[in-house]
Amino acid sequence: MPFNGNGVFNRLYSWVQDAVNAIPITASRMDPDSNDIAAGLTNCVTRDGQSPAMANLPMGGFRHINVANAVNPNEYIAFGQAEARYFPIAGGTFTNPVIFNGGITTNVLVSTGAITGTGITGTSLISSGGLGSATSVTVANTSAGGRSWSVFTAGSSGVLPAGNFGVFDNTAGFTRMSIDNSGTCTHFGPLTVSMNSANSTPMTLTNTASGAHSYTLASSGGGPAPTGSFVLFDNSVGTNRMVMDGSGNTTFNVSLSSPLIIQTSDARLKDVIGEFAPRDLTGIRIAEYTWKDGGKYAVSPIAQEVAELAPEYVHEGTDGVLGVDKAGLALERVAFLEGVLRKAGML
Repeated sequence: MPFNGNGVFNRLYSWVQDAVNAIPITASRMDPDSNDIAAGLTNCVTRDGQSPAMANLPMGGFRHINVANAVNPNEYIAFGQAEARYFPIAGGTFTNPVIFNGGITTNVLVSTGAITGTGITGTSLISSGGLGSATSVTVANTSAGGRSWSVFTAGSSGVLPAGNFGVFDNTAGFTRMSIDNSGTCTHFGPLTVSMNSANSTPMTLTNTASGAHSYTLASSGGGPAPTGSFVLFDNSVGTNRMVMDGSGNTTFNVSLSSPLIIQTSDARLKDVIGEFAPRDLTGIRIAEYTWKDGGKYAVSPIAQEVAELAPEYVHEGTDGVLGVDKAGLALERVAFLEGVLRKAGML
């Protein structure tokens, strides 16, 4: 055995010691010694590549130096090749644009240049490339009609105030959505929310300040509002505040305040039937009451009572709640009173 297992070559005989011991040089001693040396040389890795390794080669902390760049998939690459093309690394940080064609999954990915890829996932993806001094991650779809997007937190200069979160449309060149440091979300451009169930809540807006309400915007699939209606639901009190059906009819379940309300009354929009003959509707009482929702005091006719004498002034909202055309009812009562005064010669 020419090598002892630790890389040390052991000779079979010592010619000097043989001479001291008066042992002559014979073929029986010369051949085994020479054959042992030949076996040792055969076990060595030749510099011209004639003999491949037969086991893992420990480097003992040393390096292969002056190596060529890898060409085939089964060749390991030189550090310079990795630095220039595949993994631009300096001090553990990506310093140049990096493209991951097959995607990457990582716990921490830090880059001082832009990060792009077809599938980048991880618990910490950080890039300070692009969008001023923002920290961003860019995802681009190179197929026909595809777009390039960046999600980022703004730095000291750029498209948003420092610290804001944004979604930037690189293809169009402007921000599509931003969230400032107080949590206010701003969306730039059309916003579409899809739902496929009757009771889904596609968009909920919540203000966490004391006394603030939570609201949900939905396109109804049935339930408390007709299918296809647009609904503004007050989650804090559990009721619809506004329902707009597919025809544009809108029901409000709120107190509306406005310095002026103008109702459309253009003759070009009307088929005039004839002169109106007012009825005596003095039997409809004006009730005072408080609303169950909020306890606010008000005076008004009651829809069910109006329906008994003048049902045409009663309308059912998209949420099933009855309402009264108070303006029309008041006009008829005033017109009737005007007729009475005229007959009495008081007008």
